Amino acid sequence: MWAVVFMSATIYLFSGLYGKSLGELDAFLPPDDYGQELTSSSGSMGGSTSNGGMDLAEHHWVRSLDEGIEIAKRENKKIFLDFTGWNCTNCRLMEKKVFPIKDIHNALNEFVLVRLYTDRQNEEEQANKQYQMDKFNMVSLPYYAIITPDEEVIATEAFNRNANEFLDFLNKGIDHTLN
Repeated sequence: MWAVVFMSATIYLFSGLYGKSLGELDAFLPPDDYGQELTSSSGSMGGSTSNGGMDLAEHHWVRSLDEGIEIAKRENKKIFLDFTGWNCTNCRLMEKKVFPIKDIHNALNEFVLVRLYTDRQNEEEQANKQYQMDKFNMVSLPYYAIITPDEEVIATEAFNRNANEFLDFLNKGIDHTLN
């Protein structure tokens, strides 16, 4: 009986090696860009998203607030800040299960996307964490903020799996008029 249980679990988990979603277990895996992080600790990165096997266009994320502000000013867009961690299961859950939802995916395309990691002890990530604490008086992960290119806060949201509520949060940013 135990052999059948373990063999079933092995087959289920083995399918994840070939890209099949493991459902809620996906949240325990490292971020999709983890391998890129090992070769480049800053700069731009892409992150592919999918929705039930339907591939959506990649989002373009930057990992520098300064670069995000520069792009936002140039393109006259607002900034979506994603304070995240390499070891944050709730962050992976949002990235794998909420961000790929078509309406949310499309809403995210309206922003300059900045992903700031905060959970390691290196200088860059500690600076991100300090910025989050100073600007938002918050250090929880994940934490999301929509700001203007002048760093005026439009809206913030903590971990929230409810797709409709998260979409409402994004729409607050989309509906906000830049000066």
